[in-house]
This record gives sequence, structure tokens and C-alpha cells, in this order.
Amino acid sequence: MMSLTSEPDSRPLRRAVTPAGRRTESPVVELNVGGEFYTTTLGTLRKLPGSKLAEMFSSSAKACLDAEGRFFIDRCGTYFGPILEYLRSGQLPTQHIPEVYREAQFYEIKPLIKLLEDMPQIFGEQVARKQFLLQVPGYSENLELMVRLARAEAVAARCSRVLVCLVQNEKDDANCADALRSLEADKSVLED
Repeated sequence: MMSLTSEPDSRPLRRAVTPAGRRTESPVVELNVGGEFYTTTLGTLRKLPGSKLAEMFSSSAKACLDAEGRFFIDRCGTYFGPILEYLRSGQLPTQHIPEVYREAQFYEIKPLIKLLEDMPQIFGEQVARKQFLLQVPGYSENLELMVRLARAEAVAARCSRVLVCLVQNEKDDANCADALRSLEADKSVLED
């Protein structure tokens, strides 16, 4: 999740000194996200409670700092700017939608994720994927069954192999059935 270029700082947040000499939590935060530098406020980073960013910058979280004392996040910084802009102003990105979507998922920015899923770039990809899977007979049922079998095998043998066969005709179906029988035979040999 987060990585260090220096030792972790036990101080959760950078402190500022007031003119009277008292130390207070600074609302301004300097970030190093994968080598890209950003300046923002704690309020912006904590804007969505429950998000990974809010968690990273909670008062109980340990800070990871770079050599210059900036908070370091080991993610690609290129697409962090649109995430930060959304948190600041609610503005949706207009470019690199799939990449920003992945970063929004990582940072668990749920309102942004939902808005991006309604955009043609993401929505279209999801529809195309579902249309393809609908063409594969019994895909979801077979996938669920394969996952359950793999889990059962993993528990029993502490290892598992899953074979997924995409069949387009009866010949492919026969080849898949042969492969499954071969796996079952190997499995029974291992169990004996």
C-alpha cells in the first residue's frame, strides 16, 4: 500500500509551530505520490471518511515520509491529480478515465468510482465484458462451481489447479471433458 524511502515517522502528521511557540497539526500536506509532488490540505484528504486516503491521513496512522519530509505514497502519481481535484471540487476527470478509475478503486473513493462507472469509457467496457460472458453458456454457474471446487481442493491438499475450458463446438467440449477426466485421475492418484 504505502512504501518508504526513509524510516517510518512515528509522528502521525507534520507539526507546525505557532508564533507563540506552540506545536499544532498543520492543515497543509505535501505529498510525494510515485515521484509526483502535490500540496493539499488534511481536510481534502480526509473529505470522504472510510476512504483509504482518509485512513492514511487519520491521526492514528503512521506516516511514511520521503527524504524531504513529504508524505510518500507508492502509487503512480500521474493519475493522482484527478483524484485530488475531485476531492477538492467534485470535478470529474475528462482524460485517462480507465486509469483514474483504477486509482479511485485503490483509494476507495466510492462516489468517484460510481460516477466513473457511468461514463462511456468504463460503462462500455463493462457492458462489452458482460455481453461476451453471456455468450459463454453457463459461464457464471461454471465459474462459481470451479471456484468452490478449487477452494475445497486447496483446503484438502493445500494446493489447487483450476482448468477453464472455453468451448465453441462439440469437439472442443469433448477435449475439455478429456482434460477434466485426466485431472480427476491425477487427483485420485494424489489422494491415494
